[in-house]
Order: sequence, then structure tokens, then C-alpha cells
Amino acid sequence: MFNSRTYGTKGAKRRPLQKRHIEETNDNESLSSTSDNSSTPAKKKPRVQPLGPISDEDDHHLNGEFPAAIHVYLQFNGLQGPSGQNVGSNATNLSPGSVDMAEDSSHASQAKARASYAGHDSQAFGGGRKYVEPPSSQLTSKPPSKAKTGKLRRDDLIQTNARQPTTPTKLSKRMLSRSRMEPSVVSSGGPSATGSSLSIASHPSLGDASHKSLSPSKSLPAGLFSADEPSSPMPASRPPNQPLASKHARTYGGASRSFLVSLSLPSDPGASQAQEDDTSTRESYSSLRARWGVDGSEDDFHPSPDISPSNSRNGTPSKNKGKGKAMSSHNRAADLPQGMMNDLRSITELRSKGESRRFLDEVGYLFEGMDAKGAIGLRRASAIELINKLCDTQFARKAKAADFLCKIWDVMRDAGAGRGDKVLDIALVSFVAVVARDPKALEELAVQISTSPTEFTLGKTLFHILDSSRSLDALTCGSLDLSPAEAKRYGLSKNEIMQLKSLYKVISADSAVFPISLLVGYFFLVLMLSLMSETYKLSTALLVSHSLCTLNPRHLPTCELPRLLATVKEALTYFLDRLAAYSSGLSLFPSSDTPETILSKLLHAENCLRLLESFVLDHWSIQTEGAAVEDLSPTSQDWLLQRLVSISIVMEIIQRQSGAYSQELVRHATSCGEITFRVFMSLTHDEPDWCSALLDQEPGPLHIVRTVIRAHKNMLPQVKREPVDEQAMVKQEDDSVFDFEEDDRIPNIAGALALDRLCLALALLTNLVQGCEDAKDTFRDLRLDPRCRIKRGCIRSCSCPNAASSLDAICGLYTDYLKPDISGEFGSDFVSGHLSILFGMLMRGSKVNQAHILAALPGPTNRSKLNTMVERSREFTAFYKTLMFKLQQSGGPPEGPDNGGRSSAVGRSQDIRKTQEAGEKIDATAREIITLLEDMQIRCLD
Repeated sequence: MFNSRTYGTKGAKRRPLQKRHIEETNDNESLSSTSDNSSTPAKKKPRVQPLGPISDEDDHHLNGEFPAAIHVYLQFNGLQGPSGQNVGSNATNLSPGSVDMAEDSSHASQAKARASYAGHDSQAFGGGRKYVEPPSSQLTSKPPSKAKTGKLRRDDLIQTNARQPTTPTKLSKRMLSRSRMEPSVVSSGGPSATGSSLSIASHPSLGDASHKSLSPSKSLPAGLFSADEPSSPMPASRPPNQPLASKHARTYGGASRSFLVSLSLPSDPGASQAQEDDTSTRESYSSLRARWGVDGSEDDFHPSPDISPSNSRNGTPSKNKGKGKAMSSHNRAADLPQGMMNDLRSITELRSKGESRRFLDEVGYLFEGMDAKGAIGLRRASAIELINKLCDTQFARKAKAADFLCKIWDVMRDAGAGRGDKVLDIALVSFVAVVARDPKALEELAVQISTSPTEFTLGKTLFHILDSSRSLDALTCGSLDLSPAEAKRYGLSKNEIMQLKSLYKVISADSAVFPISLLVGYFFLVLMLSLMSETYKLSTALLVSHSLCTLNPRHLPTCELPRLLATVKEALTYFLDRLAAYSSGLSLFPSSDTPETILSKLLHAENCLRLLESFVLDHWSIQTEGAAVEDLSPTSQDWLLQRLVSISIVMEIIQRQSGAYSQELVRHATSCGEITFRVFMSLTHDEPDWCSALLDQEPGPLHIVRTVIRAHKNMLPQVKREPVDEQAMVKQEDDSVFDFEEDDRIPNIAGALALDRLCLALALLTNLVQGCEDAKDTFRDLRLDPRCRIKRGCIRSCSCPNAASSLDAICGLYTDYLKPDISGEFGSDFVSGHLSILFGMLMRGSKVNQAHILAALPGPTNRSKLNTMVERSREFTAFYKTLMFKLQQSGGPPEGPDNGGRSSAVGRSQDIRKTQEAGEKIDATAREIITLLEDMQIRCLD
């Protein structure tokens, strides 16, 4: 106990640290002095408590003077001068745990000290409330009780005449500092103080002589006693402490702003009002979890299985039964309160759960910002921030895993995207373009939107925005430094310009949304080239056309063909004008167009041509079939072939002048030229009207023959025999051995690309000759030089001096494939057989062409020449049958954007059926030509 502890220095007499002994109480007990009946108090935790006023009986035992510690204490707090006199008229309250050892030499100085101690302003330390003077009956001088007298006499057994130190010791300093830091000091407005929270009372001045003598039991403040039992004796044993009522202080200047929640206990009558205040201003966590669906979220991918009860002991057997029981109770899962769950079994699940919660919080915050009732500026800013987050691969992956893509689409649509708002429309297009980085994710999004009860599907919405962007491309305006006058002329405000700039920066810097696929030969090798977005000049039309190309064509309605044709016309007009400028002597592209702008226009045109090809191949969903077919006819769309021929010629010029342009531009030019020829093939297949219209285009036939010759020249240097070594085998994971092609001829990539272009050009030439009778005379009269480099004057007609008939140039290709060093190489048999079929078509019904071709072909006699053509034609038909058989066995052409991206079972079955029909027609035509050549061989006289 602190009141029996001594202090001092080594070798000096010890002196008691006089302290009043106050026992610890609880909320339901009164604190009183020691009763006469209790000779041995119960053991309690020693606790330093505040002291009451000093009585005369206490003065009798103080040895007549203040200890050095009290001198220092009073001097430190400004209550006593250096010589011992009181400085102020009032003394301060001693904080809990301080030492009351006031000893003075005279009775007068003790009375003055008590008066100064009791009357000091309580705000000096800010630790307590004003003391209410007890009734006069309690201040009546009474003889001390036996218990109190005995206590003081026990204290007197310790000698108190030790030498007084001149300076405070370390122990006294530590005790004084502890008294200032006692955490149990709290202000209480009630009339009583609990056992754990006692206030310091400032006592009134005791100037009257009748009040000089107070009994020890009455000398404590009235606030320390219960109102019902002012002087009840202290029992020897106390009942266990009851839970204390929450007596917290509000923190922010109002009951409704406290972060604490009051607990309603019967012992605290004031808690009900505080609880009403808490419940009226905040929801409980259980109601919040139920309202937001936290426990029932779909992101909990690993629910914890129910643990079946077991009667077996969890702990290991032990000799000590009590220890085993303790271990068993420790290993048993703790019971959780009602409404709580603990299904996390590992730190991995805990981390995943936290990441999912954080992701849902971010998405929910952005969704709230895009509420339809919010301000338009807030909706736009939230949409831009959402696009910025979706550019992050991890965020996009989480959104896809949580099935949030369709939700984002719905929220953006409800916010006003796709309804004419320039910023929100661009945000919606950017969202689709970012999702299109994964074609499967875009397919899932399109399916979910099509099944939702809305009239605007993904394809319709994109075509609507694409059509509106032809008048004003807002995203392009965001990349320009427009003046306020120019922005006003475009109908854009200052805030819209700033938001468009921010959106353009996000898309161009943080997302790579333009993968490219190239079709390589018959192996259908898809090369995914991840291009940096900074290479392109982004525009709304480019983003929309790219997304539409990535989307499966079965989600594109045929009723949107007029909008597509209008976009194709605008995209190809640029290259038509550039070809006219180049023919007149100007550069192919103006100096005002940057390489990024040219590349963006070229890529947009290529996307439009891919969409057009997918429509011609009947890959779109049929809704208004009659109107769509009527719109796409050579009579109503006479501009289409002119622009297709123009862009194809421009692509040829870029490839021939590849050193003047970037490698990226040349690559796109090659791809765009190939897709243009495929559109030509699709339009002219069994379509005599389109064949006649293409032949009427002045540079069209010349460009087709020139493409055949150029592809042949590019293929010849690449054709090399590369026999496969026996050790060059690929061992699979299942220990099976995979061999290469049967004919052990493996082409490189350049040779395969050249062969692919050559086959495309020959197929188009065959379609024209088969579909239009005038083609035989047109190609015979067409003149060109095989070594022409497409000068400005040779674009529409070759003006080279060595120009000859195009039939002679085609016969020269056939002669090259008959040479011994090339014959038998990869692709040579197929090309020579195809040329033999073409020669038979040109000679059928035309004596002039028959004589011209037989005269140009190599061989001693016409019979031998015809015999060679028959053999090559039969090899071609055999190869084509094998190819069709392999395609049927594999389930049709491989999936990808080049064949329309058909992934459904219905689309695949349609492709197989069309492939079979085309194969049957080609086989029938080849058999007719072979029969014709055999008849000509029989009738040949020489």
C-alpha cells in the first residue's frame, strides 16, 4: 500500500509517505471510512484516490511542517513562494494519486494552508467540479472513531523525524508525474462518482472555528458518498463488480456526431436518450450489410463448407486431463454472434475477399456518379474515370470476372450515353473499344445486351454513333487545340472540350485497342500485333469501326447496311481524291496530313471493308432482307466500285514506294489491298452485273492484271526447296510424333503471303471471265508492260513503250511455272493448274483468244501444249478436292475476323454448306474446261 511505503536515501532515517487510505468502490456502493466493526479490511487493489480536507486530528500527526515534496509541488503550481508563503488566495485541487503530506510547524499556518487549499480555483488543473458544502451536521466536530485512531496510531509507529531533503527525490517526482497522468480522471455531471471514475472536489473555506475539527468519516467530499446511504459501513467482502455504464464524452460537439454507440443498461438512466440519438442518425452494421448485400455477394467464389459435428477429442491424449480439456476448448471454433459469418479459411481467401470489396466500392462509387438524376458534369466525369480504370488490365479482368460489363453498359446508357451527348457517346464507344481487346468478352457483352429487354442492341447503338460522327467527330476535336471561336463553331463548350481532351488522353495513352490479324496462305496463321495507340490519330469512327470488326457479325442487323455504306463512301473518298491528285502530279498525301492521320484513315477504311465483306458473305443477322439486298446493287451503288478500285491502286503505289513510308503504313497497305480484292471476289461471285460494272471501270482490269504479275514476281524469289530433316520432328506432350507436310515443302512467310495475293488476283480474274463474256475481249485488248512501275501516266492505262496484250503477260507467268527449276515447288502446281483452267475459259467460244494463247504458250506443237494444260488442270481439281475434304473434316474455315468471326454452331454449319456449294461449282467448271481442252486436243490438226 502506498500509505505504508517509505522513501529516502541510503543511510538516512526513513520517513513515512503519509497518505490517506481510501478504498476502491463500484457504481452501486458508497465510499465511506473504515467501520468500527471491520478490524481487518478486505484485500483490494491499491488505488490512489483524491483526498479530503485536512482535519485537526490529521494535523496532530503531521509533525508540524510540510515535506519537501509538498514545497516543490506548491512552488511548481504557483501556490507557495520560495520561502513557504502562499502566493495566491486559492489553492488548487490535487489530482488523483498525489500525496497529501501537508505538515506545518504551527496551527495557524496549517489553517491558512487548508483555507488556501480549499478555496483555490478548480480550473488551475482542470480536473474536477466544485465541491458542494455538506450540511452543518456533517461538519460538527466529533471524536475520531476507534478504527481511524488505530489507523493513525499504526502510521505513528513509523518514525517521521528523518532529515528533510532539500530537493525532491526521483521517487517523489515519479509519483507526482504519475498523479498528473492518471487516466481515471473524467468529468461527471451526476451527483455521484463511480469507483473507477472519481472526481476531485474543491472544498469551501473552513474559516469558522466550529468547523476546524472534522471526523475522518465526514472529511471526504460529499460526491464520494451515495445519496441514499451517506455513511454506510464498508462490508468485509464485496459482490463481483457489475458492468459499468458507458460514460463517454461526445467528440465533435454534438451527440449525433460521436463515433461511439451507447449501450442501454438499466443502471444508466441517461443512456436511453443517447441511444435514441444514435439510432436516429445511423444504421446498424447488420442492416447495412443486409441492404447492400454484402454477405450474399456473388464474388464469394469459395464458400466455407459446413463443419460437421464430431465427438472426438480435438487435442492429443495427455496424462493431464485438465490440459487436454483446455486444448480441446481452444481448438474448437469460437461461436459467432448472430448475423455474422466467418467463411475465410486462408490468407489467400482473406486477400481475395478484401480485393473484391475494394473493387466493388470503387465501382459503386462510380455508378453513383453516373446516376441519371445527377448533374451532367458529374456523369461525364464519372464516365471518364471509369474508362480510365478499365484501361488497367487488372481492373478490367476483375470487372469481367464479376460480370460487371453489362452492368456498366446499362449504367452508361441510363446516364445518357448513345443519345446525342458528345462526351457520353465517346465514353460509351471507348468502353466498347476497351472491352474489344478481348473478343470473347465483347461477344459475352453483346449476348447479354441482346437478351436484355432493350430495343438498342450493341450493333445498333454503335452504328447510330458511327452515323452521327460523320457530321462531327468529337474525339478528333479533343485532340486539337481549338480556339473558343472554333469550338463554338463546332457546337462545343469549354467544359466539353476539356472533358474530350481528358478522354482522348486516357484512350491514347493507357490502352492498346488495335490488334491486327493477317491471313497467311492456307494455314490461316493469325498474327496478333499489339500496336501502340500513340501511332494512331484516334477518332470516333476508328473506335467504332474497330469494335464492329471485332464483334461477331451475327450481332449486326442487316437493316444497318445504309449507315455502313455511307461510312464506307466517306472513308474511301479520301483515297479517291488522293489518287486524282497523284495522277495530276501532286504528292500522294499532302504535307498537312501527318503519318498518324494517314495511318488512322487507312485503318478505318480497312475496317469498313471488312464489315462490307462480312455483309456480302451473308454473315449478318437477317431482319429486313429485302431492303438490304436492294440497297447493295451495282445500279444503286455505282460509286462503290470506283472507290474500291481507287483505294486498291493507292495501296499498290504505297507498296511499290515502300521506302518513302513507315513500315507500319506499308503493312496496313498490304492488308487493305488484300481485303479489297476479297471484297471484289465476294461481289463478283456468280454476279454478272457486278462483273460487268467492274470491267467498265477504266483502271479496274489493268489493275487486276498488274496485281497478278507483281504477286508472281514476289513469289518466285521466295520459292525454295527446304526438305525436312528426319530429326526435325515436333514431339508433343503426349509423346506422339507430329510430322510436317506430306510433300516436305515448307514455305516461308513472305512466299506464303505472295502466293495468297496471287491466288486472290487469279480468282478475281476467273470470276470476271466466267461471269461476263465481254471479259475475253477486254483482257485481250488490254495492253501493259510487265515491268511497268506504275508511273503517274500509267495509272489508268499503261503508256510504257514495251506494252503488249495482257494475255501475253499471263502466258509468261505460265511459262515460268513450267521451268524445271520451279516446277514441283510449293504452290507451283496449284498456280499452273489454275492458269490452265483460266486459259480454257478464255479460249471457250473465242477463236481469236484460242490462237493468241496457243501461240504464246511454250511447246513444240499445239497438241502438246493442250496436253500439258489438261494434266495441270487435273492436278488442280485433285488438289482442290483434297482441300475441300480437309475443310469439311475440320468443320469449315477456321474462326477469326477474316471469315466473319463465326463461332456459333449455326454460323459454322452455314460456312460448311457454302464451302461445299462453292467447291462443287468449281469442280463442275474445272471438269467442263478439262473436257473442252481434250476436245480441242482431239480436233487439233498439228
